[in-house]
This record gives sequence, C-alpha cells and structure tokens, in this order.
Amino acid sequence: MKHAFVNFSKQTGIIKPMHAVNQGPFGNCRGLGNRAAYMEAGFPYARNHDSAFFSVYGGEHAHDVLNIFPNFDADETDPASYDFTMTDHSCLDTESSGTKIFFRLGSKIEHEFKKYQTKPPRDYGKWARICEHIIAHLCYGWAEGQHLDISYWEIWNEADGLEPDGSKACWQGTMEEFINFYEVVSKHLKHCYPELKIGGPSYTGEPYSWKHIETFLAEAEKRSIPLDFFSWHGYTTDPHHYEKSTARVKTLLDIHGYGQAELILNEWNYVRGWVHQDMLESYKAIANEKGAAFTAASMLTAQKSPMNMFMYYDAGPNGAFNGLFAPFTYQPQLPYYAFWQFNKLYKLQNEVDSGTDCEDLYIGAATNGNVQAIQFVYYSDTPKTEVLVELSLRGMQENTEFLCLLVDETHANEPIRSDRFTVSEGKLYLKLKPNSVLLITGSPLS
Repeated sequence: MKHAFVNFSKQTGIIKPMHAVNQGPFGNCRGLGNRAAYMEAGFPYARNHDSAFFSVYGGEHAHDVLNIFPNFDADETDPASYDFTMTDHSCLDTESSGTKIFFRLGSKIEHEFKKYQTKPPRDYGKWARICEHIIAHLCYGWAEGQHLDISYWEIWNEADGLEPDGSKACWQGTMEEFINFYEVVSKHLKHCYPELKIGGPSYTGEPYSWKHIETFLAEAEKRSIPLDFFSWHGYTTDPHHYEKSTARVKTLLDIHGYGQAELILNEWNYVRGWVHQDMLESYKAIANEKGAAFTAASMLTAQKSPMNMFMYYDAGPNGAFNGLFAPFTYQPQLPYYAFWQFNKLYKLQNEVDSGTDCEDLYIGAATNGNVQAIQFVYYSDTPKTEVLVELSLRGMQENTEFLCLLVDETHANEPIRSDRFTVSEGKLYLKLKPNSVLLITGSPLS
C-alpha cells in the first residue's frame, strides 16, 4: 500500500497559474469550435506563439511582428503601415473568454527549408519601435486600437533552438547577435512602458541550452538589461524535470542579480524524443490517458516549485502537440480534464500541505475555508500495476461529503465507482490504475 496526506489546516501559499496554455479559443470554423469548453477549463493565460500556423487566429495575417508590419521599409509611425485586423479579432476573442493574453513578439518557428521571418532584423531599433506601436495599439488605443489588459510581452522565441539535423528554426543569427538585439528591444520597450512586464528570452531548456542561458544572464547583468520575467521551455517524460529545471534557473537568476524576475516555463509537453519512433510515440501519448496523467503530474510538480507560471504547448486546432482538443471535432480529450480539475484548485486559491511516499504519485490540494479539493495522480511512463493508496486527511470539516471524478483509460472525468473509493476514520482508500487522475472535492453537508 502507498501513502499520501493532505493537511487542510496548514496553508502553504496560493495556487499559481500552472494551467496556462499556448493559443486562445477558436469558434468559427464551419460552426465548430472549442470556445465553450475552453472557457469551462478556466485557462488563466494564453501565449500567442505559433498562432500564425492556424487560420482561425488569422494565420499569416496576425500576431507575428512581420505579419502585422509586412513592409519593413515602411514608416513605423504611420498607422497605415500596420495590418491589425486579425490580431485585434483574435486577441479580443481570447480576452472575452476570460483568458489573459501573454504576447510573444517575434515569429512562429520556421521548419521550412527557406526562412522568411526568423532572420535578425536589419535594424534592431526600428524593430523595437514597431513593437512599441503594436503595444500602443493593443493596450492604449493607438491607431483606432484596443484597450486590452496585456501585461506580459515576451521578446522572441527559442533563439537557441536547433532542429534534429542541427539547423536553426527560430533565429538565423548568432547568439551574440541575439543578445545585442534583445538588449536594444528590451531597453526601448521598458523605457516606453515601465508599467508592463518585458521579458524573455524563451530559450529551449534543452541540455545544450544551458550554456546559452548562462551567457545570456551574464551579459544581461553586465549591460543592465531589464528582465521582468525569464522564460524557457521543457519537453520531457518526467514531471520532476520541471522542479529541477526551475531550481537551476532560479539559482542563475539570483547569481546575476535577477532574483525578483518571474520564472515562466511557457512551453512544455510529453516528449520521448524528437525523431522517428520516439516522436511517433510522443504524439500518441500526448492525447491519451498517459498524456492526461503526465500533464496533471507536471502541473502539481510545478505548483510546488518556485515557478510563477506554467504554459502548456499547445491548445491550437489540429496541432500535433494539442492533447486538449480533438482534431477537426475540437471536443475535449482526456488531458483537457487534467486542466479542468486543476482549475478547481486554482479557484479555491489557498494551497495546503500535501505529499506522498512514492515518486509515481503526485498530489496537490486547496481550500477556500469552506470547500476543499484534492488532485491526485498516478503517473508512470513504464508499465506498472494497480496501486492501493491510503490518503490521510487532516483538518477536514466534520460531516464532509465527497465527490470523486476520475480520468483514466475508461473514464473521462466521471464519478468513481464505490469499489475504487472508500472512506474510513479520516482516511480515503483509493484503488487506481496507472495513469489515472482524480479530483476529490469535499464540502460540509448542509
């Protein structure tokens, strides 16, 4: 028997936005979409990176800097130089769904042989001024614009990124050129908008990336580059990777004088490897019960780390890494319910003490003083057997009524059967298959 505990009388902090995503809702594709389910999941933030792959967000006419400002030789102070139509529509759609926008300034990844938008800009200063006017339009009404509540502005994406063949997909220049570029843009935008959060550099977090991260932060300290948040990525099969990665980033930020910067890991998903059978098996797992357990376990692990925000990649329609919504029908898949469940903790706000005695078990819990909620996960990337878990509950209110919703290979967020869940003297006994996600909510009987 395995053991776990929750102590509702000991608060440990707040539930953070660990269930953020890349990509907003979509609801206008032959009358089909995911808007209702998207809103129900309560995603707190959506990053717009790679939105230009999808026509429902505006495709090649939206989000990316050179989509909004298609002629780099044009006058950046002239509203006529910009095409804001599709970006406005997409951003308004996301914000009206209750999800805040995390805006990536740059370009989608370019896997193609010829690169169009990931070359270093010819004029860093002009590129920065273009971004200044994009922000002015979306947040402050410039050029008949919007007044959206967008606090986070990220400069570029994965300048250190490499394809499996060693080619570059996101930045065609050198790392020195990127740091020079980042310095110019970040200082200009922070000068123009000191009230906004300007950050990046959205490095890959792959093993080869750490030397670039260390160099970037050393140069940032030397040049006094503003950094309100530090962003990086992580694709793995091990949820514990995220707490280790966050600890490493936090140490480097402290060393270089950026201890107050927010830690935002804004791309992650289940990946065994980037080529051949490993990639194929990854795509299969992302959308099934293993993907559901991995995502839930990863969010719970991230919650207990110093990380400030965690952003799943992604929720875009028909994307290979979208485990949340089925291709073409856009109906929720099993991993969607891991986010739906975590949102129940998020809305209760107050995290309480919890833990397990097994590395395959993950737990998180929250309360608002009246309602209690626990998310419990049994995740394994290798074949395992069913487990019996004794979950000790402390600080529960008397006469509590429990509801248990299960996600596994045969349950899609459905009430658990009595033979898999029993209560006895302040303890819950759970019988779980590998790759199960369970939400337990409790409230006093009226």
